[in-house]
Amino acid sequence: MTELFLVFIAACLANNLVLDYLLGTSAVFAVSRKIETAIGLSIAMLVILPVTSMFTYAINLCILTPFDLEFLRLLFFVILVSLIVLLIEKILKKYWPILHEKTAVFIPILLVNTSLVGAVLINIQQNQGLITSLFFGIGSASGFGLVVVIFTALRDRIIVSDIPVAFQGASIMLITLGILSMAFMGFTGLA
Repeated sequence: MTELFLVFIAACLANNLVLDYLLGTSAVFAVSRKIETAIGLSIAMLVILPVTSMFTYAINLCILTPFDLEFLRLLFFVILVSLIVLLIEKILKKYWPILHEKTAVFIPILLVNTSLVGAVLINIQQNQGLITSLFFGIGSASGFGLVVVIFTALRDRIIVSDIPVAFQGASIMLITLGILSMAFMGFTGLA
């Protein structure tokens, strides 16, 4: 149980998808205008990433590795992640319409989100078990959500601040993301 907790903490804080691997930064910039959209994308990632982590691990273990098809991982995983996102959307629409209502807006963002495929590939490279893949997915999604919400709050503060003209716009956002990344580097020794 301690090992699973460490996998969760490492994926969430120490090896964050956005800050450590620079995956999903476009999604972070796109949804960080309002806190509601940031929380909505975080919930959508928390629903989808653990499922995709487990499914892709199982596909890699049962199909790609035994038949020596590792060179097709990226193609398989992009297709599989897209199918899982669409399948989860259909399931949520049928069984949990309230949650679907909150997350349906983010389905197009999730279909092109590099953090989903990147997290799946990182998970396969670490060669963990099925349950560990689940905790890695939950931790990665939680870390992604944490960064999105923190960045949105910082962006709200930046908008009302007096910033020199040379730093306004995308440059201050990138500087803020870099400083946030340095702050998260403090968690590296934790896991």
